[in-house]
Amino acid sequence: NKPPLPFSKFILTNSQGAKNIIIDTTIKLNMIVLWASWCGPCRLEIPELKYFQNKYEKKGLHISSISINENVSVWRNTLRKEQMKWEQFIVSDYQLDTIKNRFDISAIPIIVFANNKGEEITRFNGFNEAEKKDIGDTIEKYIQ
Repeated sequence: NKPPLPFSKFILTNSQGAKNIIIDTTIKLNMIVLWASWCGPCRLEIPELKYFQNKYEKKGLHISSISINENVSVWRNTLRKEQMKWEQFIVSDYQLDTIKNRFDISAIPIIVFANNKGEEITRFNGFNEAEKKDIGDTIEKYIQ
């Protein structure tokens, strides 16, 4: 069994149309959020993601969201409406199976924490308001 490909090897298209790796290799902790605009729990999670972005961005947390939307214009409209100010990516049709397999997606949203080498540390599956403290504790632990 080979170890999984580190997240630092994944290059996706961001909201500006540029190709970029999905993590920041210069910071302590990456939060990768898998979601879609049509997913109700994903949309409910956005205020919490904004909270974490505002609280921890300057302390070493990098957030990137990966959308599995099939309709790019719907995705862009959602980004404008929700004002999500962290890095946004969208998966192309030909990359979808690779992303689903690498992130072991059975349902969304998923939050995956990774170090600056792109190695997974832990994950949270689904949206649960009660996990906000656990997510915050995870961030605090790894950005110290």
